[in-house]
Amino acid sequence: YFAASDGMGIKVDTDNTSVEASNAAGADNDNAVNLGSSGTRWKDLYLSGGVYLGGTGSANKLDDYEEGTFTPTNNGTVGVAVSNGKYTKVGEVVHFHIFFQWTSNTSMTKEFSGLPFTVKGASSPENTYYTMCSTWNNQGVTYPSGRTTLQGFSVPNTTTVEYSCVGSNVASGNPTFASSGQLYMTGHYYTAS
Repeated sequence: YFAASDGMGIKVDTDNTSVEASNAAGADNDNAVNLGSSGTRWKDLYLSGGVYLGGTGSANKLDDYEEGTFTPTNNGTVGVAVSNGKYTKVGEVVHFHIFFQWTSNTSMTKEFSGLPFTVKGASSPENTYYTMCSTWNNQGVTYPSGRTTLQGFSVPNTTTVEYSCVGSNVASGNPTFASSGQLYMTGHYYTAS
């Protein structure tokens, strides 16, 4: 171990294959030493495993973080002007945003496929009632009578998000799409990946 006289030190623990904080005598110095400071920061940290935040239990372990893009695909016959998707994955939760603009429409469907990760199965507690998504700024979308909102939900065991029209005390229904238009959708879902 290496230590300063004020009690701050670092040691190599061959029993646990780890590098740890120590006191001046080389003993464990738990929860007392910072790695860097507000004015003296390390740059990047490369890990092949996870990081424990706020505790040492399995629930405190963040083992995955990812950002990226994807291309949402409508399964109908549609002339696509823009089809952009962006996501952030933190652990098993995927946050996503879709912008879709079409210029022609023969048989546009009420779903998009191409989510970046498979939606967790319906038997999982977090997906028992599905995960809702919100949509807005929908140009070229017509709601059935009595429906005022376009509501999306992820489909378990697929890479698909569907949407339908809902309203107060009215069952959901299918929207219709003009020959051109655009819509935005944002939401999150759980994945087993």
